[in-house]
Amino acid sequence: MTAPFSARLVALAFVVVAIPACATGGGEFDGGGTVRPDTGPVDAQQVPTDAAGGCAMTCDSGTVCREGACVPTCDVDTPCAAGRMCCDGACIEVGSSYANCGACGNQCGATTDRCTTGTCRCGGIQACPVGALCCGGACADPQTNGMHCGACGNACGEGQACVAGTCTTPTCEPACASGETCTVDGTCVCGGTGGPCPAGSTCCGGACVDSTSDRNNCGGCGIACTASQQCMGGSCMETPCVPACGAGETCSGGTCRCGGGAACTTGTACCGGSCVRLDTIANCGLCGRACTGGTQQCCDGNCVDTQTSVDHCGGCGQTCDELLNVGDRCIGGACSCGGGPSCPVSCLFGGCFPP
Repeated sequence: MTAPFSARLVALAFVVVAIPACATGGGEFDGGGTVRPDTGPVDAQQVPTDAAGGCAMTCDSGTVCREGACVPTCDVDTPCAAGRMCCDGACIEVGSSYANCGACGNQCGATTDRCTTGTCRCGGIQACPVGALCCGGACADPQTNGMHCGACGNACGEGQACVAGTCTTPTCEPACASGETCTVDGTCVCGGTGGPCPAGSTCCGGACVDSTSDRNNCGGCGIACTASQQCMGGSCMETPCVPACGAGETCSGGTCRCGGGAACTTGTACCGGSCVRLDTIANCGLCGRACTGGTQQCCDGNCVDTQTSVDHCGGCGQTCDELLNVGDRCIGGACSCGGGPSCPVSCLFGGCFPP
């Protein structure tokens, strides 16, 4: 006998009420994207949104939140589509699920950061070895890695080292010299030299230099001498010129110069920034020493009167002791013996000899 319509309606309502409600958020996230069993009654459409991988929206009926995404539900009568497996009531793509990689419940660990084609990987490589962490797609030893000390992203500060997973500041006894750093084993090092700088040198920019002679670090790191200077005894000094420059010349970077030009050649001198001869009336023997009078000439660097000089009688270099022109005085630019004409051989006591 067929039951009345009203009775059938009541029975249907009872069945609906009796079916357990699978709330999309009716569980507690375990941090890996899966949902642990309900701990109490919750709103059937309330979806957790914590940073561990909750969904950012309310999942529709017939779906459930897994690893931050709403996925279809499944049971014995509702199988999953191809490529998915029914894991704890949800259709999961085990080929890419971090919490169910390759099989239900196979959650990838700290040595990996992704699931690729059903295999846990770290970046593009296989899982890291035991004890290592997968940080940013690369394996890192949390016991010694200064960028991932104890945990991914935990970078040690400047001068610190990662020791047994803890950032520590090493100490060296005695203290390291300026520019050197103290390693975790208590050794002072300068850059990549592998040790401290030897006595008499300084660590500048990661290299050991002799600050008493280094032109770029003269007397201290970063103290540079100019192009014309040398570092001597830790002080920038003008490079000496050897041999010494002539009068009026200046020494620049070890090179003598006259004004803006080169050093003067033999027979010339630097006068007022220009190389000039020193056998002229304007510069006789010295810069600026000018000969005066109409009868003076510059002879051998000296101003002489060629009208009276027996060594330069009538002109530079014309002496009064030459054969056929011997005299004991110069009168009017001509050699004379005793006031008379010059002698052909010799002039003795004011007279020519032999007579």
